[in-house]
Amino acid sequence: MKIKGIFIIIFIAFIIVGVLLLDNYAKALGNSVNIEILIDGVDDVPKVGRIGEPIKFEEYIEMWHSSGGYWIYKDIRIYDTSLNRDLLNENTLADAIKGEFKFEYELDSELYEKLIKTEDLKVVCSTTLKNPTTEDQYRN
Repeated sequence: MKIKGIFIIIFIAFIIVGVLLLDNYAKALGNSVNIEILIDGVDDVPKVGRIGEPIKFEEYIEMWHSSGGYWIYKDIRIYDTSLNRDLLNENTLADAIKGEFKFEYELDSELYEKLIKTEDLKVVCSTTLKNPTTEDQYRN
């Protein structure tokens, strides 16, 4: 009888934990957030409504040069000839890259809670590129 009681308590605990996890998951999925990426110096950046402090994010893609005359990163190859042998030319580099890159950054929980409660979110990015563009501008 004791074992049956312990089993019932454990079973109820699993149900409660499952319900709580599903509730948090549903809250996260239920929020439809409109996210707009703005580039400092290119786009009009809002002066008010800031919910977080600037984050220094220094990620990069490390490409290796092959003796075959191309640069490589994972499954991306950029041939020297497609760059006109000028790796510093942003336009030819942008045209040569046909892949999608994802950079991830872990946010602290307080900022994350503020973000998931926001319906219209504007993320302001700064860059060292000479001619910065957003993805939408590049596609046109």
